[in-house]
Amino acid sequence: MESRNLVSVIIRSHNEEIWLRHSIEAVNSQNLENVEIVLVDNNSTDRSVDIAKQLGVKKIVNLDKYNPGKAINLGISVSNAKYIAILSAHCIPYNNNWLKEMVDELEKDKNIAGAYSRQVPLPFSNPSDSRDLFITFSSESRTQKSDSFFHNGSSLIRFESWKSLRFNEEISNIEDRIWAHEQQSKGFSIRYCSKSIVFHHHGIHQNKDNTSRSKSTADIIRKKFYPYGSILPKSMLPENQKVLCIISSKKFSGHKEKERII
Repeated sequence: MESRNLVSVIIRSHNEEIWLRHSIEAVNSQNLENVEIVLVDNNSTDRSVDIAKQLGVKKIVNLDKYNPGKAINLGISVSNAKYIAILSAHCIPYNNNWLKEMVDELEKDKNIAGAYSRQVPLPFSNPSDSRDLFITFSSESRTQKSDSFFHNGSSLIRFESWKSLRFNEEISNIEDRIWAHEQQSKGFSIRYCSKSIVFHHHGIHQNKDNTSRSKSTADIIRKKFYPYGSILPKSMLPENQKVLCIISSKKFSGHKEKERII
């Protein structure tokens, strides 16, 4: 029987040759033994797959139609480890303790289903993306019992937690948050690990100009978590409005036509 690794790192990629070498080399330099990499590639037409092979990645699977939940589930299905790290190809671990910081969190608390990293921008990242990353990912770690924010740009989960609850393959994004919410509903917690850091050049919103993605994300969050943003304050409800009606009328005075407002 094949020996079980400590961690399988699932890297999702689509034409990421600019970033993939950096992310794989950073994973290979981690201060942990028994770590494997699984590349889930979405029909890349650049050198992504060749780069992965050159850097020693042995498990490479292809996904024709991309969906984040499906890509992650596929990668985990061919993995062999106690813990599963999920990493976007364009997210680059900051140092060689990136993985150990998250593993330690799950090792010391069996009630934590998953942990996620702090994400920081690069010097040339879009200003709005940099702002969002700085605001979203604080320097202070925390345990989340009801706040379901979770991010698979860089995260770590237990294989057993995934086996009992896989990622949703029907939605186009925030599969991570849906998974965290469902884990919390079962009594488990999520850990934000601020000492585990990755560089993320385009941020979590991929620039505010990407309106279709923003709308899709907002729609899912409204439906699944919050009604806020789709309801009105009481004073703005139609039944509470006092409408001033402006009527234009015409009055004839002799041959001269006059207009007045009532």
